[in-house]
Amino acid sequence: MELAGPTAIDKLRSAKPKPFYVCHGEYEFLNKEFASQAVKILMPDAAGRAAATQKFDWADGDAAVDAWSEAASTMSLFDEGKLLIVDNAHMPSLKRIPDPPAKAKNPDKFTNWNAYRRFERAVEEPLDGVITVFLCHEALRKVKTLTGRRSDKYVQRLYPHFADKGAVVAFEHLWDDQMAGWVNARLMQSGLRMAGDTAEFFLAWAGSDLRHLANELDKLATFLGEGQLVTEDHIRQLVTSSDDQFVYQIFDCIVEGRGDEAVRLLGMALEGSTQPLMIVAAFGSALRDIWQARYLMDSGYFKRMPARYNKGQVAADCASVGQAERRVLSSGGKCLTERSPYLVYHAVRRARLMPLKTIEAVMRRLLEIDCQFKGIQRPKKGTDQILLQLFISDLSFVIRKAAGPRKPARR
Repeated sequence: MELAGPTAIDKLRSAKPKPFYVCHGEYEFLNKEFASQAVKILMPDAAGRAAATQKFDWADGDAAVDAWSEAASTMSLFDEGKLLIVDNAHMPSLKRIPDPPAKAKNPDKFTNWNAYRRFERAVEEPLDGVITVFLCHEALRKVKTLTGRRSDKYVQRLYPHFADKGAVVAFEHLWDDQMAGWVNARLMQSGLRMAGDTAEFFLAWAGSDLRHLANELDKLATFLGEGQLVTEDHIRQLVTSSDDQFVYQIFDCIVEGRGDEAVRLLGMALEGSTQPLMIVAAFGSALRDIWQARYLMDSGYFKRMPARYNKGQVAADCASVGQAERRVLSSGGKCLTERSPYLVYHAVRRARLMPLKTIEAVMRRLLEIDCQFKGIQRPKKGTDQILLQLFISDLSFVIRKAAGPRKPARR
């Protein structure tokens, strides 16, 4: 049985217990979260579950695999059942002997063939009452038969057995345009609601680490009532922002003429665990996005960018960007049009405030600060904050100058 990660738990509740559950994918957090939920369904009694559980870490090599094979192949009269949890199940692999004899059989090709065979027999002949959860922190390939060229990885090699006798749960890679859907689906499980553009704001605010995102969504569920609609104000008040987002907040404060607030946010970042070099790097990343947006605007793109965020419109504008412009922008890293529409929209919004030459001048000024921080003659202790404050002041000045005189407020 092959399942997709997001729906696997619901199907597990209605399915008969299997001898094997294989969780695979690059997201270690999701694999372990599923395993934690699955064992509670398979063995609801906490005391019985604790007594039946044995844990193995296959990062320790073939000795750990042998320990699991023995545990999976034996049951005493006093065992009511066994629950075996195997972490790093993707790591054990057959070790090839260099230059084996022609037409050599498997025992003469691999130094650890016997360890693999013990593992294979335990999988082919599972005992009743023994359940194993394998945690593979990399993606497995879907294969239907054991014929053809087979992988040297133990678990991958027996994928058809696990799919036939057990349940294989895949947590596939989440692309940028899928992250908002993942956030919404997870939030709905907690009884909350969130609009699509708010989900993208949440991702821009909190970052892309799934463990951190899950923790922040749990925080929202704790503080807000069931059925409540999550707003941007809730996110600003309750969700811990990423370091990059701190820089965007500082930038927006400068744009809005709130220099004191920008300096206050800088102080908060430096008083915490954020290093000055990290702030410089985050500023550089933000300015690269703004430079790319301005370059595309000067090339005739994003002319009809709406005043309010519209994902479909932004995505359509990104799709219209020609290959020549994409090659120019991707030469120094990721092209802006490959980022999420939400980030593109705000990069364009900020880029409207300055011409391309001004953005480039600000980037050169930031490069000078970066070289000072990394050079031999580093600034004295405490002066790094002064340098960043001066940079904020310079940036505020050039934005005000580029924007022109402000219109007097109406009385």
